[in-house]
Amino acid sequence: MDRRRPSRHCRQPISLIRLIVCSGIVLWVCAGAGVAVAAPQAAHLELLLRETVHAEPEESEIVDSTSALIEFDLETTLRVGNQVLYITVTPADDGRVELHYSLFVTGSIPDQRSDRHRVEYGTPLILDDIKGKGKSTYRLLITPTPSDSVPDGIILPSEGGEWTVTPSAYYQFRMSRRSLAQFHFAELRNALEYEYEAVKDSLDLDVPGKVDYFFVDGPSRDVPLDPRFDYQVDPSRNRIVARHDPQY
Repeated sequence: MDRRRPSRHCRQPISLIRLIVCSGIVLWVCAGAGVAVAAPQAAHLELLLRETVHAEPEESEIVDSTSALIEFDLETTLRVGNQVLYITVTPADDGRVELHYSLFVTGSIPDQRSDRHRVEYGTPLILDDIKGKGKSTYRLLITPTPSDSVPDGIILPSEGGEWTVTPSAYYQFRMSRRSLAQFHFAELRNALEYEYEAVKDSLDLDVPGKVDYFFVDGPSRDVPLDPRFDYQVDPSRNRIVARHDPQY
């Protein structure tokens, strides 16, 4: 029997095959024991409001939508249509978040509800049979998705610090010291006082007492501004947040 060893040229392909196989095993092991996927830093919320008129024939349409990047464990105020949503997003187990919310519907037929639910990312939380005018009802869909980004901006203060509080006939104006809003305050106050009834009616501000009017010079984390107008209205708490800086 010929027991001669394979020539050097024959051994090279075998060595190459062994190298490829070993490399594949190493990559497979590393993939299985690799660095864990980073946990989301925040949640992106999509809000979709649909109105249904219960008549013959029944009609349904989307009346408003909005979205915002939400910091975990921070109560955040959002508005969609005639509805104000106070919501806190908390990470839960893998692939899920807990949504703790209070919903207030403004207008002639008020409605409110509060609850908490755990949902998977990408799966909407559906709030059904929200009161509307006449024979109409609303359905609100709240869909969270994970985000590696975190919201930018301030958290609105309640009192003091670097913020001034200046009362007027109809408002409590709040702004940071040495801001552009403080520099232009006299003309801003006069315009808003003069147009108070129009502002109140168009923005559904019907809560008794003065309106808390916040001037901000950038984004707000707990009251994200409506990107269409760069302000936010919260009728339930009788407050307005408006951006006023050199770009606006």
